[in-house]
Amino acid sequence: MPEHQKSHMADRRAVFLAGLLFLNAILFLFVGEALYRPWLDPLDLDGVAAHRSGYLTGVLLEWTASVPLILMIPVLLFPIFAEHSMRAAVAYLALRLMEVTLLTVADTVKLGLLSLATWEDRAMAEALARAGLELAAWIDSAGTVYNLVFGASALVLFGLLFQTHMVPRLLAGFGFIATLILMLGSVIFSFDLVAPAFGPAFWGPIALAEISLGLWLMAKGIDTEH
Repeated sequence: MPEHQKSHMADRRAVFLAGLLFLNAILFLFVGEALYRPWLDPLDLDGVAAHRSGYLTGVLLEWTASVPLILMIPVLLFPIFAEHSMRAAVAYLALRLMEVTLLTVADTVKLGLLSLATWEDRAMAEALARAGLELAAWIDSAGTVYNLVFGASALVLFGLLFQTHMVPRLLAGFGFIATLILMLGSVIFSFDLVAPAFGPAFWGPIALAEISLGLWLMAKGIDTEH
């Protein structure tokens, strides 16, 4: 088999896997959070202790099945992106590494609640838990700092895809605009300017954009001819 055909097949497999990982990240972030969130909003250390297995499963599922695999997306796409823009390829990888680091710290805080839930001094345990969760709230998947870092990586991604025509410009353009909406919404919510009920209006578009991109990469791949 000619060398260029082998390279194309390798790229196609990498792009397919990257598309699958986009969907995986969204799925398991939601599934994991659904398992542990009932005891964090509002904080219920007694509930964490009583439902230790379910809580632990949720946090570990969120991290092991989603967070490390997020970093595989820019790794898989790096060789393809680097052919068009080394700067964009490096920036995308670095920003997603920052994203994974933030989520890892947030999940570490959540795991720490399992230890605090066993403390006899409930007042001290709850004070430490609330302090930790206040930090995690900024860097978790719905936090302002996280969304700004994630948004920066998404702007690099969709901007490069739009400029290079590697995917339809309508899809890339929608993703770019959806990212700006998310980042704007994150700042607005940090100042409590709108009710939480309006949240889906800000994060819904980017979720749709990433799902659409993941499906496109799996079904059609990337156009490397431009």
